Amino acid sequence: MVVGDRGVGKSCLLMSYVAVYPTSEHYRFEQCSQLIDIENRKVDVGLWEVDTQEDYMGEKLRPLSYPETSIFLVAFSTTNPSSFGNVSSKWLPEIQRYCPNTPFILVGTKTDLREDPDNIQFMKVKGISPITTSQGAELAVKTNAVSYMEVSAKRNEGVKEVMEEAVKI
Repeated sequence: MVVGDRGVGKSCLLMSYVAVYPTSEHYRFEQCSQLIDIENRKVDVGLWEVDTQEDYMGEKLRPLSYPETSIFLVAFSTTNPSSFGNVSSKWLPEIQRYCPNTPFILVGTKTDLREDPDNIQFMKVKGISPITTSQGAELAVKTNAVSYMEVSAKRNEGVKEVMEEAVKI
């Protein structure tokens, strides 16, 4: 189950993994089943993206999809400090409320945008800086995440490794 703020790249992460290449268009992933070969064994994995509607109904209905979740991927954009803050203030409290014993991996997305000149300029104008790898790793330790991993779905970097780590847990 992948959770995180709207626009952090949850759908692109999942679509990259199932070989549907991300585009500039926004598509909602929702769910699929994927047969994965991990350490010489086949594992059937259900991949889900949770709806991030922030209205009353979204807040009430979203947790109904959490039961039976084996592991959460808690995603934030490395170029959106607000989404990084919401990991601690929104997403972890929510999953810990409904699934207190379910492990999670903290996933920093959109790492390619840290180097993108247009994005660097945009962030500079906004007075914000990208989230560093060490900041992500520190939050993972502080929140008892299984691990911290970074991905660029656009470049398909780290995507397979995140999914393999999730399946191993």
